[in-house]
Amino acid sequence: KEVGLTNVVKRIPDGGADSEHFEKTFYVRERVGRRLVTRPSDELLEWISALATEIERVQPNVVVACGQHSLQVLTGLSGITKWQGSIVESSLVPGVKVIPLVHPSWILRKAQWQELYVFGRILCEKVVPQSEFPEIRRQGWRECITPTIGELRSYISACRGPWSLDIELRGNALACVGLAFGDLGSEQAICVPLQTTTGPYWTVAEEVEWWRLLQDLCIRNTQGPIGHNIVCDLGWLSRYGLMPHNAEDTMLLFHRLYAELRKKLAFLNMLYTDIPYYKDDGKTWGQREPDEKLWHYNIKDVVSTLRVWRGLHHDRETMAGKSSRALYETLAKPLIPIAIEMQNEGMHGDPAALALARAVVTVELGKIRSYLGKLTGGALSVREVNVKITYKQVIDYLYRTLGLPKKKKFSTG
Repeated sequence: KEVGLTNVVKRIPDGGADSEHFEKTFYVRERVGRRLVTRPSDELLEWISALATEIERVQPNVVVACGQHSLQVLTGLSGITKWQGSIVESSLVPGVKVIPLVHPSWILRKAQWQELYVFGRILCEKVVPQSEFPEIRRQGWRECITPTIGELRSYISACRGPWSLDIELRGNALACVGLAFGDLGSEQAICVPLQTTTGPYWTVAEEVEWWRLLQDLCIRNTQGPIGHNIVCDLGWLSRYGLMPHNAEDTMLLFHRLYAELRKKLAFLNMLYTDIPYYKDDGKTWGQREPDEKLWHYNIKDVVSTLRVWRGLHHDRETMAGKSSRALYETLAKPLIPIAIEMQNEGMHGDPAALALARAVVTVELGKIRSYLGKLTGGALSVREVNVKITYKQVIDYLYRTLGLPKKKKFSTG
């Protein structure tokens, strides 16, 4: 009574129920001038119209769009792995709430079992709560993208508790620095522009004061900065004399807790926040695009990072395995300053130690190759004309000799 199941197209495509037959049956390729264009067939358009009527009649609180086709039909968006877990409004039936998910058959077909965990987590933490009401509700924040030096002083003075930091570049120049702090749903975020499309944002004296304010914040509030891949950000900021003593990296922390999952901010944003996918916004601003696009993008990054950190902190405290938490605290986090120094200064090489390491690895590799040769009756051993076991040898042994089932890449066959 509470869950309904339907399809964009309510018949099996000609030839069978797979993506290739779906494309051939319900899309038309035709030449328009010099271009070859793919468009929906008349039958597909009729099915889409029938789906819209169905949704208008049922009036569901939320529609879960499984797979790329349903995402595109319901929202006009493309890229199911990017948009999965986002809460968006339908373009087919305005006012209807849609949450995209990768198709379960894709998880089965590709044996992407880690995606089964992601699928279940989105269902539990987003789909089920969002099914309780029809409207789109999101946690907001307060933001400032064109601060005065007085507003900067007030903001830095008010910054309490955990705080996040993110920089944006234009070409090889530092364009802006974003900061965020505050409780969930009432974060205060600020973007501090440095370079605009028309030149510097501040006078020299104002910019010097800004860097001093940021340095003071790092000394006074040691609950930050929190960043995603913060080694990159602090590598740039260290050129301005900034070297915080207690930096946190959400990318490293997530990777310690969930080593099998993707670790880009876009993925973590989907998992831990209700901010819809926005990373493609970063492709829309360039050297001549309005500065506001870049500044708003920067604001979303710092708010998302702070919310991700809160979610990860909760996971870290509630996970049963303490070893994963300890890996970050005792091994990964203390290496952040060293990584920044290596990034900026480089490393001194030790040719003698390198030669010794190479000799040790060569001996170990020889033992492994000898063992492989015995296990496979000589099939996986280095031939006289080669310097290593070749990819073709491995393929022949696995798929021809052992007869393991082949896996094909769908896009290339």
